[in-house]
Amino acid sequence: RITDPNADLTKGVGYSYKSSVDNRVVTFTGTLTNSTLTPTVSQTGNNWFLIGNSYPSSIDFEAGTGWTWTGIYPSIWVRTNGTFASYNTEVHAGGNGGTQYVSPMQSYWVYVDAATPSLGMDNQVRLHTTTGFLKSEPILKDLRIFATINGNSDETVVLFNEEASNAFDDYDTPNKLATGTGYPQVYTYAGNQITGINTFTEITEGFNLSIGLRTEIAGNYTFNFNGVEKMDGYILLLEDKLTHSITNLNQEPEYTFYSDVTEGTNRFSIHFGKDVTSITSVTNGLINIFSTGKNLVVKGENLNCGSVEVYNVLGQKMMSRTINGPITVIEGLSNGCYIVKVTSGTESNTRKIFIK
Repeated sequence: RITDPNADLTKGVGYSYKSSVDNRVVTFTGTLTNSTLTPTVSQTGNNWFLIGNSYPSSIDFEAGTGWTWTGIYPSIWVRTNGTFASYNTEVHAGGNGGTQYVSPMQSYWVYVDAATPSLGMDNQVRLHTTTGFLKSEPILKDLRIFATINGNSDETVVLFNEEASNAFDDYDTPNKLATGTGYPQVYTYAGNQITGINTFTEITEGFNLSIGLRTEIAGNYTFNFNGVEKMDGYILLLEDKLTHSITNLNQEPEYTFYSDVTEGTNRFSIHFGKDVTSITSVTNGLINIFSTGKNLVVKGENLNCGSVEVYNVLGQKMMSRTINGPITVIEGLSNGCYIVKVTSGTESNTRKIFIK
């Protein structure tokens, strides 16, 4: 903490500034930076370091020369309002408005992931054009998920790139969670790592995406899904495991729900599939049986107990599941024709489905 107004600031170091006065004017004196900067970073503490752009111009993290960037994750994070904008140089994509540019006097976070990191920059990374603090470039195949309450929004980004793996790698950006802001924090998973930018190899039949959400206040939240139309013609079904509901995001890319305060949850999943075939009905109400990718879904408002049995065309039982609520999902079916028998109370219904 700096309390002396005459104290010298260290070049390359990021500082957090707070003021109780709106629109305060802060004056800096000294010589403009025009040399190489080598901020100190190490694998200590929680491995996060706040770096400052000490140049009187914006800097470009996609600059082909001028950077020394060793043992540091290929992403940056910038605090914006009550959350963090991020940018990943491997996939050239940002979340929450994150971009490859950092304006003069703006600080950014980096994450050290090796024992002997090194960070440096020289005049070659500087830009001599005006750049805004936050501006994103369009991505060809990106699904952007926004969680909003009371006008406060957070974003997580899902990308598809054939050079990436489905495990956590340099094509993913960890989610830097903000606390004490009232903002929701939405993320997806690469293995056990929560991410703000998550890149998978490709979209495939039966691909399931789990969505995590952390909230600091109870209330009605809204998910907005941008980019559903870019998903190679796949149908995206949002499953809410708490309310036992499924929403077709191709038809309704917005979903509103209530959430208590939670540190994190696997309440939501998106199921990707090429075809959705639904069939109705039994005497005690509407039942929908459909496939999405390699998954079988049985849904009915009055289904609170019973069983789902799956048979092959030879009549051999392949598996069964207990019905505990209005929606039952059986994942990972192989291609083929199946007979599905749904039993609830004294009623039963049998239908044929195809997985392809």
